[in-house]
Amino acid sequence: MNKDRIKEINSRYWKSNLKVVIPLLIIWALLGFVLSIVLVEPLNSIRFAGFKLGFWIAQQGAMIGFIFIILAYAIIMNRIDRKFEDEVRQAQSSSADSDQDNGLNGLQNGGQDE
Repeated sequence: MNKDRIKEINSRYWKSNLKVVIPLLIIWALLGFVLSIVLVEPLNSIRFAGFKLGFWIAQQGAMIGFIFIILAYAIIMNRIDRKFEDEVRQAQSSSADSDQDNGLNGLQNGGQDE
């Protein structure tokens, strides 16, 4: 029964992981493909720090954005990991408690199973 609980926790963990990964991948695609390649010409009409914005995003902005994506993933996943680690520990400790209870019941009954 506890294995089912841990499987359910793992399933929820991966669903929450996907809720983080998918939006970050979309942002990555927007930075790396849409802004840096597809929209580079329209963005070049705008100047940023003396450079054409399309050029700046393709050369610097995308890399800076990628670093922020990695940082956001690490921070968010650390929080999620801590949350689910606690749930797994609780499930495992309740399993250990029930195993100990079963062992005591077996001893109290003279080692005979009911």
